[in-house]
Amino acid sequence: MKVSTHDGRFHADEIFAIAVLNLVFPDLEIVRSRDEKVYKNADIIVDVGHVYDPGKLIFDHHQRTFALKRKSGIPYASFGLVWKHYGELLCGTSDIADHIDSTIVQAIDADDNGIDIYEAKINGIGFHTLSDIIESFVPRHVADEDKVQKGFDRALNFATAYMKKQIKLAKELFEEALPNIRGAIEAAEDPRILKFKKFDKTWLNFISKESEEALFVIFPTHRQTWAIRSVPHEGKKFEYGKLLPAEWGGRQKDFAEICDVEDALYCHNGCFLAEADSLKGADKLADLALQN
Repeated sequence: MKVSTHDGRFHADEIFAIAVLNLVFPDLEIVRSRDEKVYKNADIIVDVGHVYDPGKLIFDHHQRTFALKRKSGIPYASFGLVWKHYGELLCGTSDIADHIDSTIVQAIDADDNGIDIYEAKINGIGFHTLSDIIESFVPRHVADEDKVQKGFDRALNFATAYMKKQIKLAKELFEEALPNIRGAIEAAEDPRILKFKKFDKTWLNFISKESEEALFVIFPTHRQTWAIRSVPHEGKKFEYGKLLPAEWGGRQKDFAEICDVEDALYCHNGCFLAEADSLKGADKLADLALQN
């Protein structure tokens, strides 16, 4: 299978689009040219040609007539168009493909279309996105075709490995996390506290999608202790429905005495995580936090 894209400076858009095609077609041959006679000889055309025709496997978004947008309002770029065509095939379900689109693809498509989706909360502190990472592979002197090609190859290797890993993680979220979360919600004596026999912090944002009541999760750690962690609001990372008591923050040696839980071990400075030696101890920390 042969894919063509433009030559010269490369961007996250076509790099990630071709990374997806790499996963679909392991024997993929890549040709980079803006010469119509060259790129039209490929089986798949990406980010060049001014045509979008998925039936003919042509994925470009630069033509004046192109107006395809998602419900979010973010227009499709070539990455999104390729993902729209092949995402479900790679993920196995439309739900998982949509999750990847919302967490990875749309951000790159927005950047390629000149749409700013990030808001700085601290003056002078910026963002370093996937698009920025790909830009770092572009050589300073893009007239040197050999250096550009080497940068393209390195960027593509990075993006292919990244997408392979993210698809694997997304499948785990839907196939393992969601059943566990729903089981914990059903088994909960108090819907504000969910208990797990196994847990990963990547599950946190799925919890708020499944339960409006859950405030804390309790789960075993790799240190054979038990943790209590605040549940973030949907779509947020560090904005929580409820934090642990402020006086617990940063406590370690004196934590058990301060909270009156015999086997309490420590509480994070941010008051979103604490640990105890036993499940009973973690349960008591959760009860105390709810009363606070």
